[in-house]
Amino acid sequence: MLFLTLQTVQQIYLKTYFRNFISQFRSQFFNLKLNTKKVNKYTHSHIYIKLNIMVDYAQNQNQTNGKGRKELLFSGGAGAVGFQMGYTHGIMEIVGKDKLKEYCFGGVSAGTAVAAFTLMALYSDVDLKQSYQNQIRKLFQKENRKYLGLISNGQLIFQMAMDFWEDHQKLNLPSLNERYHVYYTSIEGILSLKENIVHQFTDQLHFSHSVEASCTLPIITRFGFYKKFNGQKVLDGGFTKPIPYRYKDSKKVFLNVMPKALRYTRENIKNLSIIDLTENSDVSFPLDYWVWSEYWADEMFLKGYLQALQDKDIITKAFQEDEECDQKIDEIDFQLQ
Repeated sequence: MLFLTLQTVQQIYLKTYFRNFISQFRSQFFNLKLNTKKVNKYTHSHIYIKLNIMVDYAQNQNQTNGKGRKELLFSGGAGAVGFQMGYTHGIMEIVGKDKLKEYCFGGVSAGTAVAAFTLMALYSDVDLKQSYQNQIRKLFQKENRKYLGLISNGQLIFQMAMDFWEDHQKLNLPSLNERYHVYYTSIEGILSLKENIVHQFTDQLHFSHSVEASCTLPIITRFGFYKKFNGQKVLDGGFTKPIPYRYKDSKKVFLNVMPKALRYTRENIKNLSIIDLTENSDVSFPLDYWVWSEYWADEMFLKGYLQALQDKDIITKAFQEDEECDQKIDEIDFQLQ
């Protein structure tokens, strides 16, 4: 027997009510003979127009609020990005590519890279282990840690994004637009920060600057306090959007590699399943979130992968919640036909 939350029951009820309403509307008015005194040609047309307006409004609301959409969301991770990629590599094995293709992807900070490389893995033979070895591992190599891992990472992140775009084009993968989004934070005034989303990428430079903007941490990724992007002073997206969802009514699975306290938000986020990647591991904050060395990062990737395999039940449950709701709605669809 399927377990349904109150929220899911409400969604199913509203959807069923709306469909029954339309069905009754049609049976009561559209199937009547035109010579019936109760419904003349004017009334018939009037009802038809009103019904179309209602349906169009409902469809537009669904598109705006994301009802029916699914989002896979990635937190920031700093030096734990290796663990985050390894864990996601395990998720792909457990959940499967076909299921994950149902989701659009969103990320902040290091999560923007993990989200992008996961999309590449879904639509090509380049898996997350290869992307880690070819790209992410560079962040931890000695030659790229000239100042103990400070200041220079921003340039490297930008170059990795440039390389990703080139590989994406060479592999002829589906467009990132509307399938992938990132958040960054803009400085609007004294102690005033604002979240900004990018979900349409015009070209390679725009994509690369967007990713770097989302990863901008003062001193850590660049010399200075902020990066300039789109005429704004910008910082890491995690400051204002720690859970980087786009749609209010979408079904969301959030992969969080940061401590629970750092994913706190005042927002009441609907339809959200959270997997805290490090909860059952020995990963320690902040010690394990620094760019120590490439060999240490290799261990973190493996540790993340093995942890995902141990968390198989947790992962399966998070992704099955969406599937069970979809199945229940499909059953109702069949009964209404």
